[in-house]
Amino acid sequence: MPTEAAAWQAFRLPGVDFVEVVHDRAHRASSAVPGRLGFTEHLRRPAERLAPAETGEDQIWRLNRRQLEVSSSRPAPHPDATMASPRTEN
Repeated sequence: MPTEAAAWQAFRLPGVDFVEVVHDRAHRASSAVPGRLGFTEHLRRPAERLAPAETGEDQIWRLNRRQLEVSSSRPAPHPDATMASPRTEN
């Protein structure tokens, strides 16, 4: 899953204690991904409405390294591993 791979990559950076996903509360599909990966609802905050269907309230999901380890579908990558590209040559 690309989001999971991005979270693992984020935790490889020095000083990263958590990863956040932010989306407008009205966009329910956006909440499905962090929910599946073990993110927890962290907080809601006012935000500028950029489209008529938006609520003007951001939902912020937070994930720490331990949560990712527990919910991950695969083990943590080796620290020297690079993120492989999902594309293949035809």
